[in-house]
Amino acid sequence: MPAYMLMLLLIQPPTPQPPPSAPTAAPPPGMEAPASQPAVNLAVGPMRVELVAIMEGRYRFIETPPGGARPSEMQLQFRVVGERLTEVAKYGKVILTELVDDTGKSLIKPDSYTAEDRSNLRLAGLPPERLRESGLQLVQRADASERAGRKIKTMKGAVRVILAGKYDEVTLINPGAATGKSIDDQRLKDLGIDIRIVPLDDLPNPPPPGRSIAVQIKTKPENVRNIAFHDAWMKPMRTREMPVTLKDGSSATVYGIMGGEFNADTQMVVQVFQSVEDLQVPLDLKDIDLP
Repeated sequence: MPAYMLMLLLIQPPTPQPPPSAPTAAPPPGMEAPASQPAVNLAVGPMRVELVAIMEGRYRFIETPPGGARPSEMQLQFRVVGERLTEVAKYGKVILTELVDDTGKSLIKPDSYTAEDRSNLRLAGLPPERLRESGLQLVQRADASERAGRKIKTMKGAVRVILAGKYDEVTLINPGAATGKSIDDQRLKDLGIDIRIVPLDDLPNPPPPGRSIAVQIKTKPENVRNIAFHDAWMKPMRTREMPVTLKDGSSATVYGIMGGEFNADTQMVVQVFQSVEDLQVPLDLKDIDLP
């Protein structure tokens, strides 16, 4: 190698080296990253109603406001859990039959629940995995406890649930043509379902014609999963449901359309469970601390 090349190699600066990395500091005790938690599964054990929370609101008005003073009350949060939780298709309200604090005061009255409260059912819309994690969440109200009270001595009641799986769909064209009578459809008859279209004049406050339709399920209402309406091209029609009590004291549901109108081309799609199991899920608790 020529001498001048050797000299160039000797006078080149050394290649810089990265500084040594600082040691990783250990987290303070108790601040370690949390370990992943297994998913909660509430679909185990017998079907039951669990109490989740109690809240009490007490109100005192110096002057009575318009519409009357708001009464003090207790709000109770429950959840239905158990091994058949994911089979719940419809459910009712928590109906308390006994709710007494440790002073002996009953926090419910004989007229606390109407006939509709006891019979109406709602569709359980949560997917099975959500039900497993959270249970079927429900809320109920009662009177406030006595100020001297420290516990709820007894809490008894039940929640009605409908267990079901597969369902059939029955499409009915121009349901309004059956106003005042039961719909004549062989598939509904085979399924044991009797649906009557109620004249709007039978409602206490009749809505405008063409904008609403009143439906009464006279037999096996627990078997009917859902009722929906479509136009002539089977495009879903947006409706709002409202339970009503008819002039004769019976119950029905009014479907009010949100845009458009009910006419001869309207199609009503009725979803009917192939089989159901009607179950009363019990609630029986004692000596619960008040907030």
